[in-house]
Amino acid sequence: MMYDVAVIGSGPGGYVAAIYAAIQGKKTVIFEKGNIGGTCLNVGCIPTKALLASAELLKKIKHSEDFGIEVEGVKINTETMFNQKEEIVQKLRKGVEGLLKGHKIDIVNEKATLKEKGKVHTQSGEYQANSIIIATGSEPLDIPGMETDGNLILNSTHALSCKELPEKAVVIGGGVIGIEFASIWSTLGVQVEVVEMADEIIPAADKEIAKRLRLMLKKNKIKFHTKTKVEALDKKDNSVLVKLDNKKEIEADKVLVAVGRKLNLEYIELDVEMEGRFIKTDPTMKTSVDGVYAIGDITSIWQLAHVASSQAFVAVDSICGKEAYFSYRAIPSCVYSIPEIAWCGKTEDELKENGEPYKKGMFRFSALGKAMALREKDGFVKVLSDEMDNILGVHIIGPKATELISEANLALASRLKLYEWGGVIHAHPTLSEILMEAVHDAENHCIHSI
Repeated sequence: MMYDVAVIGSGPGGYVAAIYAAIQGKKTVIFEKGNIGGTCLNVGCIPTKALLASAELLKKIKHSEDFGIEVEGVKINTETMFNQKEEIVQKLRKGVEGLLKGHKIDIVNEKATLKEKGKVHTQSGEYQANSIIIATGSEPLDIPGMETDGNLILNSTHALSCKELPEKAVVIGGGVIGIEFASIWSTLGVQVEVVEMADEIIPAADKEIAKRLRLMLKKNKIKFHTKTKVEALDKKDNSVLVKLDNKKEIEADKVLVAVGRKLNLEYIELDVEMEGRFIKTDPTMKTSVDGVYAIGDITSIWQLAHVASSQAFVAVDSICGKEAYFSYRAIPSCVYSIPEIAWCGKTEDELKENGEPYKKGMFRFSALGKAMALREKDGFVKVLSDEMDNILGVHIIGPKATELISEANLALASRLKLYEWGGVIHAHPTLSEILMEAVHDAENHCIHSI
């Protein structure tokens, strides 16, 4: 059968590409070997946020007396917690399936192999397409000596199905996935220790933000071992002995291995140019093979759902002959820990290393009325700009950081000057005022700080 567009993978890049292509009048087929929605919807972004919501609610209940509300007899029902997580996933999955079918997109639930341009092979037959978009994503990486078994040694997918909370857990990897699970588990009462080989957790984040996050997580009784490697995992009957390179040993009921992701390229047999371990693309998401495009995790270190979705629009526009280019200049990064952190643009560390002159504005949530009313006073916002008031980066730690970052990223993407952003009226009292205050501080006229 002949199609205008064939999409391999139905994650946030793939299904967006397929639907947008159909909206543009293209006859489209999408291939998915697993569940529609990909990693993000089924075993990633969405289910972790559902569990996080339960953890955050428990934290608020434990501090309800601060608001004059006394609560007794609080219990954790993990069965209900995990069931509601799965209900959310199933509802969203059916929603995406409905959208694909509503746009008359053919869905092929089989493994798809790409051996030559213009043709996709499955067990049931061959599909031809004028344009092919590879959106196969990634999956948890198994490290030699730390192979996961789904019982004692887990990856992130296993952890989302672990309905019995361990008494003690070790998280190997202090990156985004590791820290999010550490936050969820510790808030639910699990003793958690995090092992990270880098100098600091969340290595991609601004170091000042990452350090503050680690200190705030320590208050929630999470223990950290930075600059430390795991030498071996010795499994026992009902526990794992984690041996560190500093000769320390930690025994835990469960070990979560969160040290990276493997690109799903095993069925891409096409001779396409690579850039390191990623498929090389130009700004229109074209690969070195005519008529073949790539989007999402397989194209860069920016393994984020919203990056894949944005790239999907660019790829389809390019297929349709429209002028479209993808830029990595303004991308929001979020860590859904407790507390949250988020950022966009350059870090202060980058600017220092590159010798770039910059201005810095900061404002703390502890001086913000809405944050005080919410009893969410920990954290701050940092705004970085050059000497011409061009915004270079924005970094947030604190309440609703992952929501607030969108305004900051809009300012960065729109190339607003400090005075233009700072001149926007922000409603009072709101958490978003902290962005305005930090900008005013960078301009040396912040009213609410000395």
